[in-house]
Parts: sequence; C-alpha cells; structure tokens
Amino acid sequence: AVMFTAGFDELGTAEGAARGRELLETARSGGVRLIGPNCMGLYVPAIGLGPFPNMPSTVGDVGFISQSGSLLSAFAREGEARGFAFSKAVSMGNQLDLEGADFVRYLADDEETRVIAMYVEGARDGRRLFDALSYAAARKPVVMWKSGRTSGGARAARSHTGAMAGSGELWGAMARQAGVIPAKTLLDLSDLVVAVRMRH
Repeated sequence: AVMFTAGFDELGTAEGAARGRELLETARSGGVRLIGPNCMGLYVPAIGLGPFPNMPSTVGDVGFISQSGSLLSAFAREGEARGFAFSKAVSMGNQLDLEGADFVRYLADDEETRVIAMYVEGARDGRRLFDALSYAAARKPVVMWKSGRTSGGARAARSHTGAMAGSGELWGAMARQAGVIPAKTLLDLSDLVVAVRMRH
C-alpha cells in the first residue's frame, strides 16, 4: 500500500510518532507492506503508473529511489531531456516499513534495471542500507546523491521526511566502502547516470 498522507514521523512530535506506530501495527496485522507515508509512491512507465500527470512514458533501464516525490518527478523529466528513461522508480517518503535497503536490493536483482540512482535524506537502519548498497554495487552501477550533509540540510531533511541525516563524512565513507558513486547535486546525479550508462 502506498501512503500519500503526511502527519507522521516527519512532524518530530510524540503524536506523529504514535500515529506512525499505529499505522505500522495495523498494516502488519493485515499482512500489508507500506510505501511511505508522506510519499508519492511508484513510477513504472511500462504499465503507465506514475505519481504525477504527464510523466514520461518511455521505458528505460534506470531504477531510481527517492525520498522526495517532487525530486522523482524532476529527475524523470531530467532523464527525458538527457536521453535516459526509467525501468522503475519509487518515492519512499518516511520509510516507516519498506525502506531504502529493500528497494536497493529489489533493483539490484531486477533484470530490467542496468543502473541504480538514489536520492537519500537519511536512513532508518544504516547497516541494512550499507549491506544492500554493497550487494547492488557488485552487480551494477549505483549512483547516490545524499542531501543533508550540512547542519542546515540535515534540519531540512528531518522536517521533510523525518529522516536522521547523519554526518557527511560517515555517508561518504559508506559510499566508498560500498562501491557507490557519490553525487552532489541533481545535475551531478544526471551527469553520472549518463556517464555510467555509456560505460556499461
């Protein structure tokens, strides 16, 4: 289930956290896995599924994982302008249940995805994400833009999706050890995707 609704962990309040726990417990009791909340959900051009109107319909080989729904839309249109398209993409929001590590592992094994790109604000379980990135980078190129590397950016990430951003040095070390190619901006992410697609 995709949860578009906000008002959970990203509020940074006891009430928001309690709502998140109740939502997760309810989903698990019914055997449902959650994407979100506070997200735009899935973009799969091959079946015409998109979180925004008039998303590009071209099917490609780039898998994209984004904590921001708006950035997913922007990157899809950037890809259209730069000559690459998407196999599958997800806006994962607060990662209350399914998180970045789950989507990375899925795309690592997805035969329709040749390159994985990722926009991350923070992680709920850094070790799981590191293991998933290492697994994926051993199989195909992984490019990651980590926001919130400054104190101001970390505050913005926290208010956006409730993400614990962590230190820039820690994220940089994780990327290097996992074999991930780091990006610094959206344009940088696009450039690197274009470059690795030419090489692989």
